[in-house]
Amino acid sequence: LTRRPRAVTDAPSLDGRVARRPRGAPGDAMNTVVRALTLGQVAVVVAACVAGALLVGAVGLGGVVILPALLLARACTPEVGIVSLFVAFTPTMALRVWMLRKIVPRDRFPTRLGGVAAAGGACGASVAGGALLDVVPREALTYVIGLVALVAGGKDVADSARRLRSRAARSRAGEGETVVTVEDGGDDGDDGDAALEMDGADAVDANESESKSDEYWLEPTTREMWLLFSIGVVVGMLSVLTGTGGPISFLPIVVLWKGKVNRKVMLSMSAIQSVFLGIAAIVSTTARGKKPDPGLVLLILPCGLVGVALGVRVLKYFSREWLTLFIGTILLAVGSFTVHQATEL
Repeated sequence: LTRRPRAVTDAPSLDGRVARRPRGAPGDAMNTVVRALTLGQVAVVVAACVAGALLVGAVGLGGVVILPALLLARACTPEVGIVSLFVAFTPTMALRVWMLRKIVPRDRFPTRLGGVAAAGGACGASVAGGALLDVVPREALTYVIGLVALVAGGKDVADSARRLRSRAARSRAGEGETVVTVEDGGDDGDDGDAALEMDGADAVDANESESKSDEYWLEPTTREMWLLFSIGVVVGMLSVLTGTGGPISFLPIVVLWKGKVNRKVMLSMSAIQSVFLGIAAIVSTTARGKKPDPGLVLLILPCGLVGVALGVRVLKYFSREWLTLFIGTILLAVGSFTVHQATEL
């Protein structure tokens, strides 16, 4: 008896004899790299997908750890891994947008801003996937992304730490509670004055904080919209060319540009962008003959859905300062990891 090579499959012919067919030919629906993985390699891929999806759900960053895990497990080539990740994670990004709409107030959800960034991201992903995927050096681009993430992460950590120290100092100084009197200007003298008790630290923060329009970016200018579109184009190109995902490029740039904007607004914008960026990336790369691996997609997709759903719920328990600190810390970690991976490519 001789062992049949893995490159062929047996299929009955019309006359009842067994015909040999190359693997991957039409009709072989189970042609996937997952069949060649050991149990340990599958465990590495699943663990990386769950951990990455949790981070994606919480702060929009985490996809960058999944592709290196696929390459470490020798599960696929970089091109197949990039396309498969886009196919698997685009539905999870749609789920994330839906869940974020329940966290961010409806009148402050950045639908228009996210749409502009998404349009730019789709354009950039189409250009990169259709013409540049095979010619642009991924090492240099990945290195630049890591450096930008490090700078933005350091800025967020420093700003949030300063705010937290200032809040703690005011609390120790005895500004625990104050009474603020507000006059409503009524005609009746008995109803003209109303006393409103506020926490002292919150009262000081209210005086020092930006207006709600600035914090939630409610009134963007035309120049800002065009600049946001341009950022979306760059992010779309970098995402497809490096396989790192949109938020790892988008969030650091916007943090450096509009650091005063609420981080939940930034996360919502990046989530909207990721959906359309992913669709454009899938169309452009598959048109170039870069096909996703079906088994890999089916392995990643449920891990991504569960991880993102759990990660988004974490946002409900973060104040603005702590969320900024958390995102800054993740940016520093992901930036360091990205730079390290760029040197290994």
